[in-house]
Amino acid sequence: MKRRRLLAGAGVALLLPLSGCLSNSVDPKDHPPIPDPLTRETVVNFVEAYETAETHNRLRDTSSADSITVSCAAVFNREANAAYYVITLCGATLSNEPLIGSASVGHYETYAPTYRVDEQRVQRIEVERDVQEGADHIVRLFNFDDADHEPSLTITPLADSKEDQILASEYALASETAVERRVDLTVGTEYELAVELNNADQSETFNWDVHDQSRGVGIYFTPEGTIELGPLPRDPPVT
Repeated sequence: MKRRRLLAGAGVALLLPLSGCLSNSVDPKDHPPIPDPLTRETVVNFVEAYETAETHNRLRDTSSADSITVSCAAVFNREANAAYYVITLCGATLSNEPLIGSASVGHYETYAPTYRVDEQRVQRIEVERDVQEGADHIVRLFNFDDADHEPSLTITPLADSKEDQILASEYALASETAVERRVDLTVGTEYELAVELNNADQSETFNWDVHDQSRGVGIYFTPEGTIELGPLPRDPPVT
């Protein structure tokens, strides 16, 4: 069974110092197997357990903590082409009680690692938070394909709007990487979000009603070579 994990770009607040001789007092956690059958509920539970193990093991391998407590949440996003997309958020507390000196406590959190799960494969991609101030609406582009892509993205108000084009950008996405953009949109306005791939060989559009829909849109480039556009879930941990 082929599984991939990408472990770069975490949003981290880690206060414990790294050690040249890392502690082995914390046991690793095993990753759970892909559930059978795949349903919305089984995949969400699976991803929550998988991300818990992923976060625990990373902290075990990169800190000198004597104890690690991890709490993760997972939110279903969508199902497409027999694959499930789930967004996660984790927080962790690490403690260290040295033989000499005072005990220390550190805190760690992730920012929206996103999973694609099918019967044979688990993919996990982290996205770096866009910290642009005054922009409350999120667009995330994830490349789950094995090939690199250079998508272009435009956001344009639909008819009868006095606003100009909001965004026109191009991105370079290596396989299993992502990018987030925050944009300043007007509540009550409907926008057309258009994505082109491979010099416009592929394109998809999505009408984004800022009043009725969530504050985020997720764009997934799939291993099947398709483009999946849709709203991100309203529930945490998306926003």
